[in-house]
Amino acid sequence: DNISYIIINKCGNSKK
Repeated sequence: DNISYIIINKCGNSKK
């Protein structure tokens, strides 16, 4: 579903 969101969350986990 939100594949892009998951990838961004893992890559930019520190950002969030």
